[in-house]
Amino acid sequence: VLYTLYLTKLIKASGKLRFSYANNIYLYRVAYTLEKSNLLIIKNVRNVI
Repeated sequence: VLYTLYLTKLIKASGKLRFSYANNIYLYRVAYTLEKSNLLIIKNVRNVI
């Protein structure tokens, strides 16, 4: 979890050009339906990108 938080800060860092590589980022969301779970993951991924 700490690595994910660290990597998120690097990806969101300001600058005109930014290059990043991510491997084994783990996003875990729980919901009562698969559709809701997918929406939560999509939201998390967009926040990282």
